[in-house]
Amino acid sequence: MIFQTTLKHKCLSAVAEDFRGFKTKLMSRYIYGFKKNEDPRELYKAIDEDTWRQFVELWTSEGWQVCLFEIINCKIDNYAQFELIHKVGLYITRKEKKRPKA
Repeated sequence: MIFQTTLKHKCLSAVAEDFRGFKTKLMSRYIYGFKKNEDPRELYKAIDEDTWRQFVELWTSEGWQVCLFEIINCKIDNYAQFELIHKVGLYITRKEKKRPKA
């Protein structure tokens, strides 16, 4: 019973992860990206007109614009902090190597 529950959970998690990736791909290519002027419904027949309209409305709403802006800023801040920590760590390591051993 535990094996079946675990397997079911892993399968559903994999499907959910793939679906999130698919939605991200649609958003990044067809709403904001290089295929902005194309219609994904030509390629993905399972997407009907009403679903696509709702998807576009959601991702172009003011609330999501603010959310996306905050996510991008957070990622930039995290990257800057990572770079700073990495550079400081390298600086400290190099300084320690230069110290004469007692």
